Amino acid sequence: MTGIEQSRLIMNSRGSLSPATLIAADTPLRHSLGYHPDHGNTLVLLGYVLTHQRRFGEAAAAFDTAHRVKADSPWLELNTGEVLAMQGRTEEALDHYEAAIADPKKCRT
Repeated sequence: MTGIEQSRLIMNSRGSLSPATLIAADTPLRHSLGYHPDHGNTLVLLGYVLTHQRRFGEAAAAFDTAHRVKADSPWLELNTGEVLAMQGRTEEALDHYEAAIADPKKCRT
């Protein structure tokens, strides 16, 4: 089972994004990135987890790296928009939300 699968299982099985759930989901992602530091989908999910831990700087760094490695994830633009929106950076967030819906191929999950 990959770090992404483990983290998703943790988050889905606990039914909430409590602090304990987010900490538990963080660990397998970081472990996976130790082996594959440029794995786009892992970076996207780590950024999501960090966003909901309100660790915005680290989340933004994960999303920046995911953009740099051209992660093929429909969630990259949405999650980048979310971290920006949570910081009150509405105009920047809207740019990412618009980019997410501009490409219909990226809207399927």
